[in-house]
Amino acid sequence: MAAPDDGAIAEGVLTPAQRFTFHDLRAFYATEHKRQRGALPDLHKNPATTAGIYDRNREVKRSAI
Repeated sequence: MAAPDDGAIAEGVLTPAQRFTFHDLRAFYATEHKRQRGALPDLHKNPATTAGIYDRNREVKRSAI
């Protein structure tokens, strides 16, 4: 299955470094929805699932490999 941005890369609209997935689009939508309306959208039956997967407002500490 092709990624949603394959056509844009082939046409030169995006570079390979700017690749994105459907999951990235859903996360962007959820984050923007929360920023504009103050709450996450109903993407899952359990709101905690939406918050855990799609909310990109928080900083997550990572350790170096």
